[in-house]
Amino acid sequence: MAPAQYNPALFELFLLYDLEFVPPTIGPGRPDNFPTRTAIAEPMNLSFNQQTQALADFNIPFYVERQPAGSNRITTNLKWAKTSDQTERRVEAFLEELLMLIKNKVLTEGGNLAQTTVYWFFPASMTPGRVSQLRADWQLLYDRYIGGSAGRLREVSESVAPFYYYKQNPTLSASARPVINVDIGGGTSDVVVYERNEPKLLTSFRFAGNAIYGDAFSEYGAASHNGFVRKYADRIQTLLDSQSLGNLSDNNRRILDTNRSEDIMAFWFSIEKSNDVKAKSMLSFNGILAKDEDLKVVFVLFYSALLYHIARLMKHRNISLPGAITFSGTGSKLLTIISSDDQMLGKLARAIFEKVYEQMYDTSGLTLFYERKGPKEVTCKGALMQPANSRPVDTEAINYVYPATFNDEFPALTYADLRKPEVIDSLLKETNAFIDFFFAINQQFSFVRNLNVSARSLVIAQQELRTHLDTSLMDGIQRKEGDVAAEYSGMTDALGAPIEETLFFYPLIGAINKLANALA
Repeated sequence: MAPAQYNPALFELFLLYDLEFVPPTIGPGRPDNFPTRTAIAEPMNLSFNQQTQALADFNIPFYVERQPAGSNRITTNLKWAKTSDQTERRVEAFLEELLMLIKNKVLTEGGNLAQTTVYWFFPASMTPGRVSQLRADWQLLYDRYIGGSAGRLREVSESVAPFYYYKQNPTLSASARPVINVDIGGGTSDVVVYERNEPKLLTSFRFAGNAIYGDAFSEYGAASHNGFVRKYADRIQTLLDSQSLGNLSDNNRRILDTNRSEDIMAFWFSIEKSNDVKAKSMLSFNGILAKDEDLKVVFVLFYSALLYHIARLMKHRNISLPGAITFSGTGSKLLTIISSDDQMLGKLARAIFEKVYEQMYDTSGLTLFYERKGPKEVTCKGALMQPANSRPVDTEAINYVYPATFNDEFPALTYADLRKPEVIDSLLKETNAFIDFFFAINQQFSFVRNLNVSARSLVIAQQELRTHLDTSLMDGIQRKEGDVAAEYSGMTDALGAPIEETLFFYPLIGAINKLANALA
């Protein structure tokens, strides 16, 4: 809002300033802070046929969650956007502004650019080709804005770094028993298993925050069929209106009109960071969901499926029961919706691993570590805590995908194999086996008593989870085939490429979406 001594006619100028300039202050407790979404703003009429520049033609929209974008177009999820000349230019502009901010921060605080090390992170599920392109972008921009001696631009797998943050805890060590780190993002989850304090196994899959909050495999947004949006859209709009939060209220209407559940939910989670909302202590969407005993079963199902697959994978690779599980990534905030008690989350994890391994823990048990205040910062701090002489982890060497089912019927699959009925049947058999497992776990670890899941929601889950599994699986396969065809553009045998992630979660992504809708 413009200061009172200014002419009200200048209001539009202040609004324009907010949309087009770097915020005067970025930091904790401010309206604009890091971490921020990988998003970029540009004028609606921007022509990509001419030279474009960061800050002049593109801006990082720190305001994305707190006010409308005006005449700007905002592109979110840059990390996973489909490759094109326009996407590449947006990514370059995003990275360029970050390095401008880094340079400014170093110089204004009396630092030495020649002694400045910049760490950048990549997810394990990103293809080597994509990582190589980003590496080239980072290097070009680092040389332009920072310079200095060679070796001060360092890349780190975002799956590996959190372990070194948690390792400072004296009760955590992978020297005796394996430790798992699960990094849950918006699009992907990365899992690293450590033995003797070294990463030994890595796997990654598209089963993360958006599997719960998004629109499953719908291409153009389907918020009208999203249970979370259907249940809470009117309630949140009414709350914002009743508290006279004009900008937030207008932004909520605008984002609801996009019909993209992923963006709607991201905005709702961000509302509590607004200073106006903090002052009134009146709206935490995370807190609202934690008290929703009906929809909570969706989060318990997600958590159980994630740990079930990890346990099955580790057992298949002859890795012993883990001593600890650590969590990182923005998506891991969903753990607080399941329970505010880490010991309770640990008890459920223990029950899942014991049942999969058919083996009981000894008295040392299983410990769960989760940094509630800043799960994303765990990754950054972990990179700084890595031993100075440690070699970069060769993620390709430890990466492993068990593509379909945990038997030797289909040990290796290509995308072309996914058209075979026997493969489809085997995948659906695995999903049904997990659903049986999920309700069996509930018999020994009551979700109602321990996690405040409503009995009604479990009845609905029993009815809904097995419906349309084949449709969800085929939707997922078709989406993946489209991505593969785009990635291997021009190659006639693109579908002959080996699959790069487990297919176990494909039916569950659709099942979760349909279950939330039924519960709403």
